[in-house]
Amino acid sequence: LSETILPCYWDGILCNSDSRIEGISLPGLRLEGVWTKQTSEVLALLGPQLRTLDLSLNHYIHGNLQDLFIEGLKHLQEVKFKENAFKGTIPSTISKFTSLQVFDISFNELEGDRVLPSELFQMTSLRILNLGGNPQLESTLFSLPDPAAATNTTRVESSSTISSTKISLPLSIHLEELEIQNTAIKGTLSDIIDSWSYLKKLSIRSSGIVGTIPSTIGQMTQLEDFSFDETEISSTIPTEMGLLTKLTSLTAEFALLKGTIPTELGQMTALEVLWLAQAKLTGTVPTELGMLSQLETLHLGRNVGLEGPFPDSIMRHEDSASSPYFLDVTSTALTGNAPSIFCHSPRSTLRYTCSMQCDCCEEIQPDCINTKDIEKLDYPEISSDP
Repeated sequence: LSETILPCYWDGILCNSDSRIEGISLPGLRLEGVWTKQTSEVLALLGPQLRTLDLSLNHYIHGNLQDLFIEGLKHLQEVKFKENAFKGTIPSTISKFTSLQVFDISFNELEGDRVLPSELFQMTSLRILNLGGNPQLESTLFSLPDPAAATNTTRVESSSTISSTKISLPLSIHLEELEIQNTAIKGTLSDIIDSWSYLKKLSIRSSGIVGTIPSTIGQMTQLEDFSFDETEISSTIPTEMGLLTKLTSLTAEFALLKGTIPTELGQMTALEVLWLAQAKLTGTVPTELGMLSQLETLHLGRNVGLEGPFPDSIMRHEDSASSPYFLDVTSTALTGNAPSIFCHSPRSTLRYTCSMQCDCCEEIQPDCINTKDIEKLDYPEISSDP
């Protein structure tokens, strides 16, 4: 590099109005090397104005995560190390990073302690926490109760499925995004809901989160994206789910859902994706789902207990034929006509059962598994307990 070119003009270097480096953003460049404590110490020389460190999607940067969290970097606001090869555990020294708002260490090689450090959840500035894609992260998720009820006490609760340490702390945690998908992090959905009611995004698919969907889900009125595919959440869908009027995506494939689809889901008018495949849902599809005017993806396939006519009002967006739509109701006992939108939207995908009709779908073969054979298909076992 030429000595005449100031660092502020280098690619990936962000400077403030005083020409001081406030960010290093070098994602997706296939950089490689070892991150050491000395690396952090060199960056600390840039001073407290350094706020952003983004090395996402490089794949080949490795080291021990604990070497990042040194005193000299405690002013960082964003740490994005997604898709690299960092090992180790999340250190308790993260508590010194009191300005940290975004911490994304997803898809690395983190390992688990017995529990995640409580300091991680005492950070009142933290808004986005992404630990997903670390399958060896076998920790217990701390649960923080309502700050108004905090008692500064520690208690341990055990059950047949999970042993967790719960800590009462006089702090208000305002996480907006929590992603722990594809990890072995344990906990209950009730704990998450009780602790972080401000969440906008919650991804717990393929994790160790268990339990049922409590009625308190209705308190999460800011939630926009909720995925719990491939979890052991054995539950009916509570009617309070309909209170999530900002929700745009709800996915729960291979979750242990059972019971009927509540009519209240029709109140989630922002919903674009509803993916409830491979479950034990029964009964009819409520006509109220026709009120979901933004719905573009609906997957109810392999719910063999679903029956009755498919409501005419669902996905009848004749004025939006150019949008790609997706509907899968295969391996159900639903009847009636498939939405005509699929006749006018060539980029759309329709998969329907032989008990339904589609007048303009000559080239689409329906799924014609006999009802008696459907029962023999391989489905996840669901407890009969309420």
